[in-house]
Amino acid sequence: MLALMLASGAAARDAHAERYACVTASGVRYVSDRPWSDCYALLLGADSSAGRPAPRAVPTPAPRAPRGSERVLAKASPYGAIIADAALASGVDPYLLTAVIAVESGFDPSAVSPKGAVGLMQVVPATGIRYGVGAASSLEVVRQLTDPVINVRTGARYLGALLRRYPDNLMLALAAYNAGEGSVAKYGGTVPPYDETRAYVTRVLEHYRQLCAFPVPPDQPVPRTAEASAR
Repeated sequence: MLALMLASGAAARDAHAERYACVTASGVRYVSDRPWSDCYALLLGADSSAGRPAPRAVPTPAPRAPRGSERVLAKASPYGAIIADAALASGVDPYLLTAVIAVESGFDPSAVSPKGAVGLMQVVPATGIRYGVGAASSLEVVRQLTDPVINVRTGARYLGALLRRYPDNLMLALAAYNAGEGSVAKYGGTVPPYDETRAYVTRVLEHYRQLCAFPVPPDQPVPRTAEASAR
């Protein structure tokens, strides 16, 4: 593919570039100038090079979730409506929220970390207050964050804010969710060199790729959903 692109570089300047599209299992449509995976199909008529017809479009295979993601979805099912509502309100892909919850708490709404993070998305009380959890005491904030609706809504708002702060760089957004925005800034806008944070980012991305049912190129930023892009 690369050799072909180099060989036809001069002609490509005078023609419309080929465009490929992929629709994920979550209904998100991505368009690219190259087929990152078998999910991508050539858009009919996208190449109008003189003297040759447009390439024939290749049907997009129906997305199939790998077996590992089936277990995640089974655990997520009791919270499906909550995740969907929070995703719609925050502009964050529901599959990304599902992946974060899988790694953060394993879908245990009563989970509490040694650092005081609470619930499905492991929200610390300070973040809860920052994103709208109002209460008279810290104990009441913690109690409210054990409510799956409040917890996922709050975590999604925070993650959505991080995605906007680090546009088109999901790795940094996830690193900040785990280690804090200050840690990302401390290391010059890179993923902090903490074993826990790096393992966390890797695990969330792996779950997310499986749930999306197509491989996101590891060296490419993960596209945002249409809702997130519009915000």
